Amino acid sequence: VSICPCAANPGALVAASQPCINSGSVQLTANRVVATVVPDGYIVRYVLTRGEDLTIMQIGQNAQFTVAQTGRYRIHTLVYNPATLDLSGVIFGTTKASTINSKLVQGGGLICAALDLFGATFDVTACPCEPTAGKLKPEIQVCYDNITPAKLTALVDVAAVVPAGYQRRYVLTYGPNLVIEN
Repeated sequence: VSICPCAANPGALVAASQPCINSGSVQLTANRVVATVVPDGYIVRYVLTRGEDLTIMQIGQNAQFTVAQTGRYRIHTLVYNPATLDLSGVIFGTTKASTINSKLVQGGGLICAALDLFGATFDVTACPCEPTAGKLKPEIQVCYDNITPAKLTALVDVAAVVPAGYQRRYVLTYGPNLVIEN
């Protein structure tokens, strides 16, 4: 007696783009290039993994996930029957895709399901640094009367672009050679 072949097939995905991240988060989207085979009673889920060890970060109903850190990510297709494969034991950030695969016929286990271990690969990097100083304008025109010190204030005319990890500082200069006073 041998195990019947498993008809489930995850097909294949490719990355829609290779996004970069400045601050906040970025969306990863995969497009299907090879159709899935979903037997009766089976469903499709998408698994987001991170790193070369394929640590599971999220599971969703769409091939679209949001991440907030740089690194190598993959979106995998999983075709399975919820009555035979229980995903409730998956611990995000700890469980590896290999743990699920080992339970499947394709990975030497007994459960008929299919997991595309290659997945769509995303190398999320930091976006190129593009800081800009912006532009200031005087709040009011100031005159100096040789008695009271003049108070100089400025308003933002064009906002600065300050990438994560950078700081904004203001410099007071004097004269045509822009000698730094403060």
